[in-house]
Amino acid sequence: MDDFGAGQSNLDRLLRIRPDIVKLDGEMIRATGHGTGQPMLTKLVSLLHQAGMLVVVEGVETTEELILAVESNVDFAQGYLLGLPAAEIAPPGSVHLRIDDAFDVIAQGRAHQHALFESVVEPYRLALLEAADALRAGAGMKRAFASLATFEHCVSCFILDDAGRQVGAELPGPAWSEESASLHPVANPRDARWDHRPYYRNAVLLPGVAIASNPYLSLASGRPCIAVTLAVQFADERSVIDVELDWSAQGLPWRAGE
Repeated sequence: MDDFGAGQSNLDRLLRIRPDIVKLDGEMIRATGHGTGQPMLTKLVSLLHQAGMLVVVEGVETTEELILAVESNVDFAQGYLLGLPAAEIAPPGSVHLRIDDAFDVIAQGRAHQHALFESVVEPYRLALLEAADALRAGAGMKRAFASLATFEHCVSCFILDDAGRQVGAELPGPAWSEESASLHPVANPRDARWDHRPYYRNAVLLPGVAIASNPYLSLASGRPCIAVTLAVQFADERSVIDVELDWSAQGLPWRAGE
């Protein structure tokens, strides 16, 4: 199937036709998520692979687009960067060199991206550990989270019980916005269970370790966020304490591959 993502093409048709190979419209390599600027190609390729289809991305015209295509795990790529239209198939040597260069850039970039992400998140991890110590010592939530709630990217601090339900009110931070009120009442976080979320489950699997999540679209704020979470055992029950960080600002590092 050619030019998926353009015109009247949709996922329903793909699932009915079940083609072996799907070629993505050239604009898909440049599509980004709303409010994040992050490429959508990786998620789309993953979805098509799960549906049992191989993926071709077209319109690869720059080295950056080739790197994105490789990192998104596409099966085939085409575009002027790799070769111009011709009557005969070109020798593969020059194409192999470009692809090898893309793989080398990705390997170097992942380590750098990981270091950038950790450098921004680490202060929030340390402050969350301090908040846990204060809670175990008997401090109230407002006092325990007082320092963390002043950090620049903090949307809110809150506590979840052993069933994943919010305990009491959240403590808003500088990144809190009243604009998210438009999502209420359907997005009232106090009415939900969060124990199905990866950030909750991962904290429970590693008690005492402050875990940073992958970016996600927050139901509470309506913006791309990450959560730093910590499972804490109190005298009579286990809780997961959380700080949600606004991750929508341009220039914030994302995890490699995200």
